[in-house]
Amino acid sequence: MYDYKSIKQGIRKEILAKRNSLDENTLIDAGSRLSKILSSEDIYLQSDIVLAYASYGSEISTYKFINKALDDKKSVFLPKVVGKDMIFYRISSTEELVLGYKNIPEPTGDSEAYKYDEDKVIRAMILMPGVAFDRCGNRMGYGGGFYDRFLEDKPELQKRSIAFGFGFQMIDTLPCEVFDIKPAKIVCVD
Repeated sequence: MYDYKSIKQGIRKEILAKRNSLDENTLIDAGSRLSKILSSEDIYLQSDIVLAYASYGSEISTYKFINKALDDKKSVFLPKVVGKDMIFYRISSTEELVLGYKNIPEPTGDSEAYKYDEDKVIRAMILMPGVAFDRCGNRMGYGGGFYDRFLEDKPELQKRSIAFGFGFQMIDTLPCEVFDIKPAKIVCVD
């Protein structure tokens, strides 16, 4: 029997050790480059709604991109963990964020919640965090399954998803399970 859990834990440990060794300036610089890349993507230019997330720890900083989207008058929604689910709430500033689940910055939850509408999703995009990715387009997150559950009944939003990371986060093959949702695009920043 294939032990997905052990294999995924080993990959997470290895990739996170590399990522955690990066200094803050590297993460911020990568965030600036990422913001330029993402804000020139057709999917971004065509979207009025941006579902993003606030980076934390050794993730590439998403703050410059979030602020760019706000400056471009996009409706920006960030996730708040509620039990085993995520609800995306609209923000008007990153200064509104509070520490939430696992000390991840998130909205307070007292603003407009994102409502999936298959007819309007053509004007939306979603960013997905990840620990590792593979050449077949698979993504491995932190193990909570939050994005897989959020996107499982939103096929049109799945087609408008982008994940990103450093080049060293791209490996040859990831173990995948049937419920793992692939991002439509993966961007590597080096």
